Amino acid sequence: MTITSSGVVCDVCGEYILLEDCFAFTVRGCKTEMHCHEDCKPALIAAKDDWHKLPAGPLRRTFEVAHGEAKE
Repeated sequence: MTITSSGVVCDVCGEYILLEDCFAFTVRGCKTEMHCHEDCKPALIAAKDDWHKLPAGPLRRTFEVAHGEAKE
């Protein structure tokens, strides 16, 4: 989870979660709880078995780096 002085940042899309509902989730292998917009929740669920289905954002970049698929 990313918290800044401006608020919580969605771990799926990278945008601030301001006045919307927030969904907490965990990823196997990560120790911290993550958060996303309620609107990003369907994309997260759809990508449950294949991280390649994640939209561009912090969580997808993390998987790309971990799997050696990150673009410089």
